[in-house]
Amino acid sequence: MIQEIRIANFKSFGDEIYFPLSPFSVFIGPNAAGKSNLMDAFRFLRECVAEGMETAVARRAGWSNLRCRRRRKGSTLLGVRGTLGVETLNIAVGRKKTQPFRNLRFTYDLMFHQELVVLEEKGALIGIPEGIEEEQEISAFERDTEYVTIREWSDSPRKLSVGEANQKELFVRTRFFSLASSIISDMFLGWRFYDPLTQSARFPTEIRTPHFVSETGDNLAAVLHVIRSNGGTRERIRDLLQMLVPGFEDWETEELADGRITFRVRESGVRGALPSIAISDGTVRLLILLSALLWSDIPPAAIFLEEPERNLHPLVLEPLVQLMREVSAQTQVIVTTHSADFVRHCLPEEVYLMDKVDGCTQIVRADSIEQIQEFLQHFTLDELWLQGYLERGRP
Repeated sequence: MIQEIRIANFKSFGDEIYFPLSPFSVFIGPNAAGKSNLMDAFRFLRECVAEGMETAVARRAGWSNLRCRRRRKGSTLLGVRGTLGVETLNIAVGRKKTQPFRNLRFTYDLMFHQELVVLEEKGALIGIPEGIEEEQEISAFERDTEYVTIREWSDSPRKLSVGEANQKELFVRTRFFSLASSIISDMFLGWRFYDPLTQSARFPTEIRTPHFVSETGDNLAAVLHVIRSNGGTRERIRDLLQMLVPGFEDWETEELADGRITFRVRESGVRGALPSIAISDGTVRLLILLSALLWSDIPPAAIFLEEPERNLHPLVLEPLVQLMREVSAQTQVIVTTHSADFVRHCLPEEVYLMDKVDGCTQIVRADSIEQIQEFLQHFTLDELWLQGYLERGRP
């Protein structure tokens, strides 16, 4: 789970800020406050690992659109702290012996400048060995423009040269040189981002078996086809949809003559199943969201959802928030929203207020605002937000 994020000179983020994250984190604020930029900071790290930093920067139209226009500094900083989603990890010591570690956590920091050269990159995997009470470093790396130093449990440190061709490459992409880099890169690659496009999700998809719901949901038909054979997940999604969508009975999938898969929905009182093009946007969106939250062939490291409330009736949002909170006990869920109805069902420790101060994004968690508990004795969290008390109460 991501426990803390550090950002400096990235889009609307100016001077360095850092803030803790909850298992279920909901970011609110006015338009242009930086919610999408926050999501993009996580996405940027994933793309740097998956495709390389030059490609990730080019996708954002170059350095001039990546750095903060208000501060115009020459380097960007992104840092992440968190825990691993495993109780213990067995580390090889010598040829045969292994040492179990518990209370595992990781750290990662990246700093690069406008020429996209990595100025500093460091990461560490830390845990408590069996039979010992104090945590110890299991694996770590530190690099600058010239060298990278690698430290592994019970081994002597190694120092390697960073060639000119690798100055723009993240060390976490070199997975086999360090246990810490391998685990951190797997985590970044396991982040899933969702901003569903209901129109794309209606189209038939290739019969190729999916491993998880795509970002836009355009593989929804194939996902629903797989879920139909997973009794527990299918039943859970069907029951939720029957509760959330009036008249919903079930979905079915069909293999077309050209080998693609499509889906239909059965509704009470309607003869025959409705084809995907005739299903409401809200129902399609719920199918995407519920499938993304409850099914994956490859478990995600974290789930990021942008404005999940779009096309949804306000009465749907309370059970949706409850489901996200439930899922976050196993997989962290990070959300941006403009919906007061969504916020009404959140807890102060789950809600983060984003706003611009001197043109740069600042973030405050609701439970850190002075007198928030006193306010909540008279108003709901969404009422405090809409009436401006959260802003006026900021420290």
